[in-house]
Amino acid sequence: MRIMLRFACVSCATVVLAGLIGCDASEPQETSSATSVVRTSIEVVDPGKNAEHPIAKRSAFPEADETFDKLIPSKTLSDLAQFTADIDPADIPAVVPWDQAKQYVGYEITVEGTIVGVGQSRDKKVNFLNFHKDWRGKFYMVIFDDLANTLDTSVEDLFKDKRIRVKGKVEPHRGNPQMKITSMDQVQFVK
Repeated sequence: MRIMLRFACVSCATVVLAGLIGCDASEPQETSSATSVVRTSIEVVDPGKNAEHPIAKRSAFPEADETFDKLIPSKTLSDLAQFTADIDPADIPAVVPWDQAKQYVGYEITVEGTIVGVGQSRDKKVNFLNFHKDWRGKFYMVIFDDLANTLDTSVEDLFKDKRIRVKGKVEPHRGNPQMKITSMDQVQFVK
C-alpha cells in the first residue's frame, strides 16, 4: 500500500518521517521552492509480510470506535525539555555564557559571548547576532530595523567580533532560544 502525503515545508516532512515507524523514507523527495511543498511517498509495512514489526500490531488509522483522550504532541528537531524546566531565579548566575542561555527560556538574564557572525532577514528588517559559525539550532540575538536604523554604524560593524553582555528575556522562537535587543541600554561591550 502507498500513501502520498503533502507537507508545508521540508522541516515538517522530516519530523513526520522521522517519527513514523516502518516507513520507507529513503525515496527521493520532490521540493518546489515556488510553493514550498514537499511530496514524499511513504511505504506502510504490510502486516502479512512482517508480523513481527511494531507497526504490524495495529492499523495506521483509528478504529471506528477508537477515541483519543489527548492530542499527540508534535515534535521538533530541538529538545523542547529545555523550555519547560522551572528554575529558581536565585539560582541564575549574574552572567550566563551564551551556550548555556537555552536553559533559561522564559527568564530575564544577562548573557555574555563573542559575536562571530551577523546575518539579516531577506526583507532586511531583522538582524541576527550569532555566537557560533554554525548558528542553526543555537541561541542567538535579534535586532529589528527600528533600532538598527538609529545606530551610527551598521549592526555588523558594531557587533561582529565583539564580546558583549546583553540583559533581556530568553524566548523560544521556532524551537530555538533567542533574545531581542530592543534598546542599546541592554548592551554592554566587554573588553
